Amino acid sequence: MNSWRLLWSAPHRLAFFLGSVNLMLLATWWVMVHAGTRWTTGLPSVPPHSVHALLLSGGFMPLFIAGFVFTTLPRWLAIHPVSMGRLVPGICAMAVGWWGALVALMWPSPPTTAPAGGFTAAVGVVLLGWLRLAWHHGRAAWRSKAPDQGHTWLILVAWLAGAGGLAMAMLEPWWPGQGCLQAGVMLILWACLAPIFLTALHRMIPYLSMWPWSWPARQHPHALLWLVLPALAMHAGQRVMAALSVEPWRAWQMLHTGSTLVAGLALVGMACRWRRVQNLQQRMLSMLCLGCFWMGLALWLSLAQDGRPAHHAMALGAMGSLMLAMVTRVSCTHGGQPVVADQWVWWSFLSLQLVVVLRLAAGWMSALLATPLMQIALMAWSLIMIGWAWRLMGWSLRARHPAR
Repeated sequence: MNSWRLLWSAPHRLAFFLGSVNLMLLATWWVMVHAGTRWTTGLPSVPPHSVHALLLSGGFMPLFIAGFVFTTLPRWLAIHPVSMGRLVPGICAMAVGWWGALVALMWPSPPTTAPAGGFTAAVGVVLLGWLRLAWHHGRAAWRSKAPDQGHTWLILVAWLAGAGGLAMAMLEPWWPGQGCLQAGVMLILWACLAPIFLTALHRMIPYLSMWPWSWPARQHPHALLWLVLPALAMHAGQRVMAALSVEPWRAWQMLHTGSTLVAGLALVGMACRWRRVQNLQQRMLSMLCLGCFWMGLALWLSLAQDGRPAHHAMALGAMGSLMLAMVTRVSCTHGGQPVVADQWVWWSFLSLQLVVVLRLAAGWMSALLATPLMQIALMAWSLIMIGWAWRLMGWSLRARHPAR
């Protein structure tokens, strides 16, 4: 089969390919912004760091999630796969919309309504694709007779929360300074992406026979979800209220602090326990274990006044590690590759851990030391992601027999 025709044959191939394209494009764009090319002059009312947070949280990870979900959904729900004819418009809209957003951001003319309208329309295209995939996800879950559908519905709820975040981000160019974009980013990061990664990780734990504790697995198999998901939701609400200049209730703050401490302890404790009871020489398991650790640490860091370390620990550390592990696993399983993290993936993963440490360290240093560390972390992250994405694109275009 022709490589380009093969691309349209499976959801993981198309979604991973377009996610890789967007990842490479956005990594290059952010490097160019830091190099002083002033590629964000089209929307001067929107802070560059907020645009960076929106594009690097929503621009490629949801595409990888879509490929993962619609590849695994038939097995989870014991149903026939959703046809590619129904998925292609949504997946393509989610990719192409961000290209339009970049064009609006790089608009060379003086500020007019054109860049603002273009940015809103482009994010609107992403939102339409997002909602279309949510519709097919919900239909698949509704017609399933599988006894355990909890993970499927939790992912759908988180996906819809992300749609709400996109809708809020669309309002920023028209109501600048109101915190709409920042609130939208918080919803996407903490109420959508983090819960989806956690839910997918939880689903994979018993499948890979890697529970660190035997008692919770038998008596309370969903204990981890009920401990962590409310903490993520409360933190998302806390950050949205802060972005919109709404003072939270004191009882809310106390409950948020308590739930965050407990959830972080559960995740970090599970990651440390894994190290004792599992063979972490299995690289894929080590990647999932460290992703779990970073998520717990991000929750603890979220209690600090400055939220940036928590965001980077979650996005770079937890989601970056879990993305490398889960996307690589799906690509290997369905692309005829051995289901292992080879040297390339492993060293990319280890390098990413160093990047996360450098980026967090830069946030706690003086400006004299922080600037070069941030530049090194940015360049290293871009090279790691571009290399990994380029290889993944090759896998998406290559036909092989399914791995056994």
